[in-house]
Amino acid sequence: MNMMHVFRPDREVSLTVPPRAAFLPVVTAFAEKSALSFGLAKAEALSLTLASEEIFSHLTGPGAAADNVTLTCRDGFYYAELKFSFQTRFFNMRAFNLTSSVACDGEELPAETGLLIAARMVDKIRAHYEEDRLEITFRKDKAYPETNLGEIPITGPLSAPVVKTPDTETLKLFSRLLLHHAPEGICPRDFLIPGKLADMAASGEYGVAVAEDARGSLGGGIAWWREGSGLVEFFGPYLFGQPQGATTGRHLVEACIAAIAKSDVSGIYSRLPSPFLPVEYFEILGSLIETAANGAVETPVYYRQIREDEGGVSWVHPLLEAFLRESCERLAFAREVRLTHEEGEASYPYSVLSATFNRSRGRAVLRPVWWGRDAASNLEDHVRSILREIPGIALFFEIDLGRPWQAPFTPLLLDAGFRPRVMLPAGGRGDVVLFQYAAGGGRP
Repeated sequence: MNMMHVFRPDREVSLTVPPRAAFLPVVTAFAEKSALSFGLAKAEALSLTLASEEIFSHLTGPGAAADNVTLTCRDGFYYAELKFSFQTRFFNMRAFNLTSSVACDGEELPAETGLLIAARMVDKIRAHYEEDRLEITFRKDKAYPETNLGEIPITGPLSAPVVKTPDTETLKLFSRLLLHHAPEGICPRDFLIPGKLADMAASGEYGVAVAEDARGSLGGGIAWWREGSGLVEFFGPYLFGQPQGATTGRHLVEACIAAIAKSDVSGIYSRLPSPFLPVEYFEILGSLIETAANGAVETPVYYRQIREDEGGVSWVHPLLEAFLRESCERLAFAREVRLTHEEGEASYPYSVLSATFNRSRGRAVLRPVWWGRDAASNLEDHVRSILREIPGIALFFEIDLGRPWQAPFTPLLLDAGFRPRVMLPAGGRGDVVLFQYAAGGGRP
């Protein structure tokens, strides 16, 4: 069984143009035709095109881009990405924040208006800055038809189950069975859209294994995807109509581990454990607090080391040092801890945060996109806005210890009421620390 499906897209096209208004039609035509060619419907392709128009128009302004602008459109199978790459010494991305707005006092719109429109046109934004060159990537997901449950086969105990990689039609049936059988919140919502799950597996970003018997009856499955430099998150195992104590869940987990063991991944983890998970296979990284009908519930995060930990460097604010050292000692991870803090160096005025929501699970995750001097107020605005819109949601913040510029968020998070809960080894460029918000705030 392959770790992932063998059909990888790796399709992308590029365009390089000077940052001049005369080239705007070239840019928009490139964005639209590329998005359509990569499978986006007209409405989604138009959104990506409008985003490209607003960004490129902004780059034609004084001082925005110092040299040619390169656009790269990539086919992700269930999404399309458009990346802008250009030289700049300063690019104000404040408008990309969820909480941003622009004030218009006269007839002329503020310069940030176009960036605000672009951010609202897409599903995800990433930014990367290195050696005076900025890359901003906009992602637009494909639209899929609503799930038609159709005729769901009756599932019963499997006779001599076999774990295998599913074909497209079996994947779509697996998705429908998940929608019919899986308890609320234990699998990602995208898995409940048959066509999307099939494309996610075909993209090579996700792996799926299912359990069938000789009659072709489908009794369960498991899925996984790579997160960061050396970590895989898995989901499941999910079982349909299997008796209590059935070993099918165990076989699925073993198949998942065997597939991942062929790669360079160092470990696997689950933050959405299913009732059929053989917990004796795993260690506990930490726990997250869930809000249930009967009050707060502590949910373990399970982890299994696949290959020997090779160590690494973690850039840490002094206020996070004790948590990191305790986690490393408990789990036997070798890390060179490098403390970092501000020493008067210059920084940008504005920060950017991204927000991801899982409403069925009642969770939202904030991640830093850009550090700026307004980070404290920006964080406060995001917390207030999210909790106002979705009261009671579990709110998280992830810091990547392989990216030193994210360390200054630590004291701001502690002051705002976040607490470190789990360290995900190699969950990003380096280890990732997952903070969770607790009402009441204040540094301990």
